[in-house]
Amino acid sequence: MKDPTVVQNVMVATLYGAGVVLCGAGYAIFLALSRLDGMVHKKRFLTWVAIVWYLFLVLSVVGLVHTLKLYGWWLGLVVLMLVGYFLAPRFIWKLSHEMHSKE
Repeated sequence: MKDPTVVQNVMVATLYGAGVVLCGAGYAIFLALSRLDGMVHKKRFLTWVAIVWYLFLVLSVVGLVHTLKLYGWWLGLVVLMLVGYFLAPRFIWKLSHEMHSKE
């Protein structure tokens, strides 16, 4: 039989992992909504909502690192993932905007 602490850590890590995915999606969605042309009066508010989603993403990642007791080069990989989650929606938006603005 497995140690109940190990099973509990795996379950908590699963919840933190789901939080990472959901918060990353929330950040990308609200960042895209803040950049739409038709939502001029809500841009600043939606940008702040996107930033809050990203902060929840960071908190989920910190919880995941703490729960799984990651150290060493894993921390570098976690930082790289956070940078990727921050930059990828911005680059995808620029790519989509450039592709569809020429039509």
